[in-house]
Amino acid sequence: MNFKTTIALLVLLAGLGTYLLVTKHSSESTDTTPKPTEAKKLIDVKPEDVTKVSITDSDGKVTSFEKSGVDWQMTEPMNTPADNSLVDQLVQTVTGLTSQGQLDASQKSANGLDHPSFTIALTTKDKTTKLLVGDKSLGSTLAVLLEGHDQPDVVDVSLYSSLDKKASSYRKTKLINTGTENIRQVEITRGKEIVRLEKIADTWQITSPTKMPADSSAVDSILFAITNLNAAGFDDIDSPADAGLVKPRITVWFSTIAPATQPTTEPATQPAGTTIKLGGYENVSEKNILASVDDGPIVTLPASTIDSFRKTALDLRDKVVLNIDPDRVEGFSLVSAATPTSQPASTQPASPFVTPHDLQIERRKQKLTLGPTLPTTSTTAPSTQPLSIWAFKSGGDADDTQVKALLDALHPLRAEDFIAHPSPTTQPLATYALTIHAGPAAGAAPQDYTLQITDPGGDQKLIGFSDGLTFELARTVLSNFQADLKPKK
Repeated sequence: MNFKTTIALLVLLAGLGTYLLVTKHSSESTDTTPKPTEAKKLIDVKPEDVTKVSITDSDGKVTSFEKSGVDWQMTEPMNTPADNSLVDQLVQTVTGLTSQGQLDASQKSANGLDHPSFTIALTTKDKTTKLLVGDKSLGSTLAVLLEGHDQPDVVDVSLYSSLDKKASSYRKTKLINTGTENIRQVEITRGKEIVRLEKIADTWQITSPTKMPADSSAVDSILFAITNLNAAGFDDIDSPADAGLVKPRITVWFSTIAPATQPTTEPATQPAGTTIKLGGYENVSEKNILASVDDGPIVTLPASTIDSFRKTALDLRDKVVLNIDPDRVEGFSLVSAATPTSQPASTQPASPFVTPHDLQIERRKQKLTLGPTLPTTSTTAPSTQPLSIWAFKSGGDADDTQVKALLDALHPLRAEDFIAHPSPTTQPLATYALTIHAGPAAGAAPQDYTLQITDPGGDQKLIGFSDGLTFELARTVLSNFQADLKPKK
């Protein structure tokens, strides 16, 4: 090999070396592939130690949560209870991030970390940890930068979807935290109509507009509707006037404070409680209504919520209209009458024939025995038929079995429903009037009860009248009033 050839080879080798060096440097400066490292936990924070979470998006909008006890409260952009499970899940997602590798420090800008999509701040009692989240790519990973680190880390892209949510999606949808067993007072206002319920000991009573016993199942439905109010959504309407909440359709107030047992006058101020206002419809679809709790943020509720509270005092009244202890009954009268009609028989509704009668029945008096009965010299054979418990006032035994069935039907007698404003009806097929005299017992004074029943005929419910109430009764009650109270021969 001559000298010229040697020089040429040296120059060629030098050029090749220079090319390889430049190519390697260029490749390193543009490579965005993370350097593989062993997967490791990115943030050294336990989820249970986090007391505050703050998420700031690229537009500067902040969503913040603070923890008090076990409950999360949203503090920005509004002050409202947050859904504990959703915020806990967010905290666990962030604190559980694992790094799948690292990028070169020069790749911050290329991955959107100079203007991050989100900035997360986790606060514990000891420190605040910040994490910058880069742009979302089409891949399965996402670049993040932990405060104090120079190189970005690569994590699973699912973090982005956990952050890219409206603040309202974290709001607590359950509006009432009180349990039904803790509520002691309820007041429902619809216009000028006010229905007030109070729980005395373990029994609910209606105290307004008129004092009367309340039906426990009907009250339970009210309590269930209160404690299970769940927002269907959160409206952007800020004005109570626009939401129809200045003059709400229905206002429901409740309190866990027991009512005064012996009020002398109406209380000057209402005790501490919670007020629910139900306003107008959300839109023309009338699917949802607008509402607020204690004048807080406006929410939407299903329109059916209105029906849960559209109850009158009679809707909530105890369905027991009579409850007479048969052992206290000393006597009763039963008057029945069929109503004459000029209609052809073929048009009459099917109904048992009613025999008009006026029965006066009383309980036989117990005779007091002072000593042993002396043997009689009468040749007449003693009667083997014992005297009945009940007898007709005009004389003769009554059928004890039928009388018992009649009185048992009144212990208690339950209405199917109440009629607030009775309207004139067609002439009934029959009417029944029952008057019962009950004697004193256990300190109770003697008392008279009256019950009138009309039979509209057919399969229509009976109409009852007693103690100023008008109500519907099941037709099965009728058989006791139509029974033959004379003993069978």
